[in-house]
Amino acid sequence: MPKKMVKIVSAILITLLALISVSSCAPIPEPEYASAITEEILQALSQDDYAKFTERFDENIEKIMPEKKFHELAAEVEARAGSYQSKEFVKAEDSGFSIIVYYGARFTEEPDEVLIEIRFKELDGEIRVTYFNIDSPKLRGN
Repeated sequence: MPKKMVKIVSAILITLLALISVSSCAPIPEPEYASAITEEILQALSQDDYAKFTERFDENIEKIMPEKKFHELAAEVEARAGSYQSKEFVKAEDSGFSIIVYYGARFTEEPDEVLIEIRFKELDGEIRVTYFNIDSPKLRGN
């Protein structure tokens, strides 16, 4: 194959891969279950209630977030961002593996929006949380 043809084919493949990676998460409306489950988790975090926090997670939660680590996270969120106040839906995406939902949350001591990312997946006929992340300038130490 001539060098010019290899360059053209390579450019086409790179473009296709870029398009696939950009479009791999299709935007969707907020799932009906997402707000209530996210609210439960944020309330449990604010109340330092591990049992309530982990209630909707899949079986991997104890490996990812053992109880001691949860209590450390709850204390850090309270110390840096304050108490949870409210949340507002930002967007949702279907990754093909899970439903990713983003919320902007308000905490008493964080003037900036706190970004909540939560991932849901149906497992054995039930909606389970497979990932939870909370992020803001104060929580990052900025």
